Order: sequence, then structure tokens, then C-alpha cells
Amino acid sequence: MNLSEGLSTNAISQRCPSFEELIALEPSWRMIQQRAPSAHRAIQAYAEALPFGDNSFDQCLTVLSIHHWQNRFLAYEEIKRVTERRFIALSWNPDATPYWLLQDYLPELYDIDRSIFPKIDELEAHFPNIQIYPLAIPANCQDGFTAAYWARPEAYLDDKIRQNMSSFSKIKNADKGLKRLAEDLKSGHWNRKYASLLEQSHLDVGYFLAVWEKPLT
Repeated sequence: MNLSEGLSTNAISQRCPSFEELIALEPSWRMIQQRAPSAHRAIQAYAEALPFGDNSFDQCLTVLSIHHWQNRFLAYEEIKRVTERRFIALSWNPDATPYWLLQDYLPELYDIDRSIFPKIDELEAHFPNIQIYPLAIPANCQDGFTAAYWARPEAYLDDKIRQNMSSFSKIKNADKGLKRLAEDLKSGHWNRKYASLLEQSHLDVGYFLAVWEKPLT
């Protein structure tokens, strides 16, 4: 495993592409229709069949979407085909230790994510010399993915927030775990057990940034 040191915010920005022109790929026409008028142009297509010629893009980027692809191996080949210089992926390591939400309250969510996210060695097999950078999540993270609220446990009790997390749609019944979380927050049990977490500005729960530089030919 090629596991490099964790990235600071500045280091991440240096490795992420700075787009002069960006084309978004979205399989859902309904989602495309919901995009803001100011958003970049979106094309309805799938990662497994990119409607672009060879080396069409300087860089390709995917953010927490690999686990949604129906045929990852085919998508990997398509990405290598259309990318001229660099591929960047933000994903989650299914071998990571679960943080408090997945360990104490929703272990089923952890099991589901472990079954659908690609392991790091899978990426290494398809993208030789790919670099893996652990990505710690800030306590005030503004995105809405599963671990974004690790320092704000009450947020997981908000149905509107959970609707933005795709993994919750796969759980048969999260009510029992969420009820226990609500009770632990009210009684102070959660705070007594995890108060030390709130002293941290960032938490590493298994997310990572993968950067692959395409070999020169």
C-alpha cells in the first residue's frame, strides 16, 4: 500500500485541479435539471461509457462516487482513456476503523459501506504508482457526506441532513440506532464518552485523496 502522509488544506488544493473549463458527468437527468443555472455544463452519461475521445481532458476528478459505479473496472479503463495527465479521486477506505456513529449506533451502515467502497489495493492495481493521502475531516465540515458531522452528533438526528447521505437509503431501519443516539445525547452519555473528540479540529476516519499521474508515452 502506498500510503503517504496526511494532507493539509493547502496541500490538497495544490494537488486538486484548477479548472479553466469543467464538464460534469451526471447519470441522472433529474439531477441535471436541478443544477443551478450558474453551474458548469453537465452531460448525462455513465463512468463506464464516457462519451469523449481519447485524452480529451487534462484532468479527471471524482468525489465520493466510485462506490456508485456499476462496473468499476470498466470505468477505470475509461478514465485512463480520456485523461491526458492526472486522475484524482476522493474516497473512503473500507478497512478503516469505524468512528463513533458507525461503531456504537449504526454498525449496519458501516457494513454496507465496507461492501461497496473500493479497497486501496484495487485502485493501486488499476492505477500503477497512484499516491494515497489520508484526508482528515474538519470539525466544521460544510459538506454533507456521512462523516461530515462527527463533531456535531445532533445533526444525525435531522432527517433532512440524513437524506443527503446515500448510505442511509440502504439501511432497512435506522430508527433504533438514532433513538439510542438521541437518548445518549440527552442524558449526557455521549458527551461523557466522546468529549475528547470535540477538542480536535480534524478527525481521520478513513477518507483519502488518491492522485494518479498518467505515464508519459
